[in-house]
Amino acid sequence: MTALLLNKPDTIIWDLDGHYTKTEMINHLQIIQKEVWPPNPDPLVGLTTYIRHANDVSFGNRHDKADVVILLTTGNTADHSGFWLASMSKGYILDKLHGLSNNVIVFGIGHRVQRSNLREIATDDEHLFLLNNVYELPSYAERAKRHICV
Repeated sequence: MTALLLNKPDTIIWDLDGHYTKTEMINHLQIIQKEVWPPNPDPLVGLTTYIRHANDVSFGNRHDKADVVILLTTGNTADHSGFWLASMSKGYILDKLHGLSNNVIVFGIGHRVQRSNLREIATDDEHLFLLNNVYELPSYAERAKRHICV
């Protein structure tokens, strides 16, 4: 199992495999929270990480299950590529993403996100949720769950 935390303002990859007890998991998360992470405001950075590791079983991918990608972001995507995107274009990243998963759920949080920008990432309008703040997440959980538990 792997969790990607995007744009807080960093992208953090948590490799959570190998932690079999609640105590081990909590200890691992406490260590991760103390590490310094480089700033990555573009949601494409996290999606690029997913694309690179989507076929890697050691990264937590289960080939017998369809991938569900859930993106939580407070920022929009950029139209240019850069160091963090390994010079891949936005179009290339989105094409690869939708080739790997037909179930991409996007939560845009805050006043800086734009529907049209994040709609390019989400599978369709039903997979896009715009929230005023993180405290609204629980109220959207049931709606998002319908796309996950099919």
